[in-house]
Amino acid sequence: GAVLTIKDDYTTIRELVPGSPAYLSGQLKIGDRILGVAQCKNASMTDVQGWRLDDTVALIRGKADTVVDLDVLPEGAGPDGKHLRVSLIRKKISLEEQAAKKSVLSIVDESGIRRIGVISLPAFYQDFEARGRKDPNFKSATRDVAQLLREMKAENIDGVLLDLRNNG
Repeated sequence: GAVLTIKDDYTTIRELVPGSPAYLSGQLKIGDRILGVAQCKNASMTDVQGWRLDDTVALIRGKADTVVDLDVLPEGAGPDGKHLRVSLIRKKISLEEQAAKKSVLSIVDESGIRRIGVISLPAFYQDFEARGRKDPNFKSATRDVAQLLREMKAENIDGVLLDLRNNG
């Protein structure tokens, strides 16, 4: 649910994946540092400071619907800052949660009402497995945005805004 990197010997959150448990929890922020990982609620923490990134990720990952606890040093806190213990329930992240979505805003200006289509694209994605099977309906950001644009054209939208604010 998060894209991690190593920064100054800390496993650091570089990006939160929209729709993921880490994102939906609201407890983690970009720049937070993960100091420890526990495989279940209230278990003892394994100190991961100085670990290789892939080893830390392997410890965090696990079976869906199980709990992982993280010992987190918030972004901006010094090395002796207050730690947070964050509990997350592991879930499989589906493309649907990251999929492009549309909405229409009515904006009033001096010439009347304008209908502005907004496409929110929280992540770029593609279902490589379905594409590899040659599924003609595989999901991808490109295909979904193109479909939303066709729908908006049919609805006579006056303009389109592509919202990439949460797209890492």
